[in-house]
Amino acid sequence: MRNMLLAAVAAVAIAPAAFANGGQIAGVVTPECEVEDLFATQTFASITAGATITDGMTLVCNDADGAEVVRSSEGGLESDDFEDLEIEYVATLDWGTGTLALDTAGAFNNDVQASATIPGSMAFVSGLSADLTIVLSDDAAYAGGYSDTIFVDLLAQ
Repeated sequence: MRNMLLAAVAAVAIAPAAFANGGQIAGVVTPECEVEDLFATQTFASITAGATITDGMTLVCNDADGAEVVRSSEGGLESDDFEDLEIEYVATLDWGTGTLALDTAGAFNNDVQASATIPGSMAFVSGLSADLTIVLSDDAAYAGGYSDTIFVDLLAQ
């Protein structure tokens, strides 16, 4: 028995050592966030306080950390004929699990902005249904056209 043990120890000592080699594999998925189906143009039936328009869209982002949603505008519906005349409004973006309001109230406030974070989720990757609702706060004093540009941007975290 003792000879057998010595033979086994000798065999282990003579056996070559096993070495493992490993290599790392990696890949990158670029974050992509986008707003789908935002209106090109919406027109109010009347420029009066309380007048409302709503547009549906889809918010999509594949970043696990979510995205910052930023809404901005020129500061109100500006008269085409009298540049310093603005019709104020509140624009609310509702994506089901959160909302973001942009209020243009204030005297001659250009470049109004509001932001919030939408957490990452598989629903966000697939696309969150969202509604943008704009409610006018003022009546138009003068005849003519009024316009503003609203941006909805998604920025990956």
